[in-house]
Amino acid sequence: EEDQGLATMGLNLLQWQMDNKYCGKCQTEFMYHNSGRSCRCENCKVTYFPRYNPVVIMLVVCGDFCLLGRNKQFPSRMFSALAGFIDVGEKIEQAVVREVSEEVSVEVDISQVRYVSSDFWGGFRRNYSPELMIGCVATVDTMQEPCCSEEIAEARWFHKDEIREALEKSKIPGLQKLQNDGLLLPPPFATAHKLAALWCKES
Repeated sequence: EEDQGLATMGLNLLQWQMDNKYCGKCQTEFMYHNSGRSCRCENCKVTYFPRYNPVVIMLVVCGDFCLLGRNKQFPSRMFSALAGFIDVGEKIEQAVVREVSEEVSVEVDISQVRYVSSDFWGGFRRNYSPELMIGCVATVDTMQEPCCSEEIAEARWFHKDEIREALEKSKIPGLQKLQNDGLLLPPPFATAHKLAALWCKES
C-alpha cells in the first residue's frame, strides 16, 4: 500500500507539471521547487501547489440494508456507493445530503451523516483531475424508494448478506468473478469497497 501511494503521488505530480508550465497571469514559465511539489512564477512572485477535487462518497444504510447505485458506465451487475463533488463553500455533511437527494431522491438527515475515512483517487487519465474521496455513512430510518437521476442507471437496497458475498467475490483475481451470478462491488482498494466492508463488520 505504501508503494502504491508513492507511485500515485509521482504520477500525479508529473501530470500536474505537464498541465501547469506557465503562469496564467503573465505567461512566464514556472520554476519548480521542493522536488516538483510546488512551482513559482518569478515575475508575479507567486507560488502554486498541486490541488485536487474533494468528493464525498457515501454508503446510505437502513438497518441491515444499504443503498447502492449503478452508473451507466458500469457492467450490469456492478454497483457502488453514491458519490459526488463538494460544491464551493459546502460542508461534507451538506454535500452528502445534497448528492443523495439529487442522485436517487432519498432524503437524509444531516445529523445522521458520519465521516469514516478518506482516500486519494489519482487522475490517471488525461483530462481527469485527482480527487480526495471522503468516505461517509448516512443512516436513514426508512428504506425510501430510490428514483434515479440521469447519471444513475439503477439504485437498489441490498442486504448485508448480499454485500458480504460480493466482498468475498471481489477477492477473486481476474475475470473469473464475472462468471458468477450476483452483485459485483468495486475492488478492495476502492473507497466504496472499504465502506461496505466496514459496515458489514459493525453490529
